[in-house]
Amino acid sequence: MRKSSTGFIDRANGRDAHRGLYCRLNGRVFQLVKGGDKKFHMFRPKALAGPGALVGRYTSRGDATSALETIAYA
Repeated sequence: MRKSSTGFIDRANGRDAHRGLYCRLNGRVFQLVKGGDKKFHMFRPKALAGPGALVGRYTSRGDATSALETIAYA
């Protein structure tokens, strides 16, 4: 597990069962998953096992990070 410069934690290695990247801001957990359409889908999971509610779709990881800065404190 490593923390990236965007704040998301990369847990997409072969030993971990979780998909995507996770971030916790303001007491909320967010998950970023790259979909089959090559876009990043941001979810707000209730538990790490499930995908949770879709927050948005973004073309790049940078766009998702910018949106997260606004969403996390709203």
